[in-house]
Amino acid sequence: MKRQPSLRNRQAQRDAQRYRPVANGWLSPIVALLCMLGAPLSDANAKPATPANNSAVPAEMSAGDSPSRSTSAAHVHRDNAQSRGARIDEARGDHQNHGPHAMHPTRMSHASGAEHHGAASGVVPTAPITDIAQGQSDEDAASTVGAADPQRAGDMRAALAANRILPGNAPPAAFADPSTGVEFPGADMHDMSPRSRFLADRLEYVQGRRPEGAWDVEAYIGGDLDRLVLRSEGEANRDGSDGRIELLYSRAISAFWNTELGVRHDFGSGPNRQWLAVGVAGTAPYWIETQLTAYAGPAGRTALHAMVEHDARLTQRLILTPRLEAMAYGRADPARERGAGLSDLSAAVRLRYDIDKRFAPYIGFEMVSRFGQTARWARQAGERAIDPRLVVGVRFWF
Repeated sequence: MKRQPSLRNRQAQRDAQRYRPVANGWLSPIVALLCMLGAPLSDANAKPATPANNSAVPAEMSAGDSPSRSTSAAHVHRDNAQSRGARIDEARGDHQNHGPHAMHPTRMSHASGAEHHGAASGVVPTAPITDIAQGQSDEDAASTVGAADPQRAGDMRAALAANRILPGNAPPAAFADPSTGVEFPGADMHDMSPRSRFLADRLEYVQGRRPEGAWDVEAYIGGDLDRLVLRSEGEANRDGSDGRIELLYSRAISAFWNTELGVRHDFGSGPNRQWLAVGVAGTAPYWIETQLTAYAGPAGRTALHAMVEHDARLTQRLILTPRLEAMAYGRADPARERGAGLSDLSAAVRLRYDIDKRFAPYIGFEMVSRFGQTARWARQAGERAIDPRLVVGVRFWF
């Protein structure tokens, strides 16, 4: 049986025949020897022989080039193209975690979006090349690949153009999936859709110097930023009632604080009073609910109201709420028995049980103190300047 020549010998024979015009006369043995020496150098880096690996040397090579140099260059070019393709295919699965773009979430989202849009448009997206220099952009990588593989570089540029926000292209719609473009209504930071709520924070029976009822309710309508608030607080007994009602516009100025502007109306014992109200309300550090409101009325009357309270959860349903509230006036109002300066101070603690998040009964203790001229007028009316009270009530909202 005739022995087949080895791969190296066949390669040397083809190279010798290809460059026969150069190897004339006495140069023929030298050319053959150079071809045999060049083949091992190029085969050291080449993959096993396949029909694709036996491609010819580029035809534009000049006749004066060295055969060994030309053959080695052809093998290196062919090996680089194949190994680059293998590395690109291998990088498709793990470049999100190991590639140079793994530290850039925005670039990662664009890369994932390229697979979706590329498949829809008929362009096969190419994952960013992981063996390019660190920090090199995808556009620069496409230019680098274009020097050796124009077809793959063209696919990369097509995928980038289809999926990247290029100059002149409109940005994607806000609050939408970047890969599909589907918008999600209501996913914005501030919910502008109007809604309403009614809260009876205190609706209670008070047992003190004399029995009476008390209320502290609030209702609002609006969104996260702007609201219209209706608030009322007061007491009622057999002799009548004494309370106030406020209508306020509330505007959020931060995540935990609102400004309030509106009007207040006092009713009950004595003549009615009207006030212009301005203040702030919100949550202080350590989850302390805070209200601070200043009032101005006709005839130079002024007032200041402050309230702080905190819900301390003893269990998931048992909540202890200490509360401190004060009222001060700029000038005395004998018709309503309100003295100048600090008029009333109320310190209370209530223990409620949340049967449901919307409904909770409670019991508590409250100490009401009156100061200055207000205390003297209270004693003249048969009341105590310092009045301890037991309270029982409910808290609910809807």
